[in-house]
Amino acid sequence: MLLRIFGQFFRYLKFHFNEEEYCTVLIDFNMWQANRREHIEFMESLTSIMNKIYSGEIHISFAALRFVSDLYIEHIFMSDRSIVACLNKQFTPVNGQNKDTL
Repeated sequence: MLLRIFGQFFRYLKFHFNEEEYCTVLIDFNMWQANRREHIEFMESLTSIMNKIYSGEIHISFAALRFVSDLYIEHIFMSDRSIVACLNKQFTPVNGQNKDTL
């Protein structure tokens, strides 16, 4: 069950990161290269953890929980906010919608 969840999480992250990287290049986000490197590091970490789980070398552990925590707290809540700020500068509200809803 947990392996399946990690597999789905892995596929979601690949999709999320690819779409985000596309948008950051499209809007000429000044930190897109650093953001991409961060994505590569996350995917390498997750791949390593998944390989160790599949081989029986480790079980779902503190390392796995720490990775997920770092991803959500450090990347999604912190780093991605700078992308939203850049998007807000590039685009104006449509039909009176608030730009903070991006």
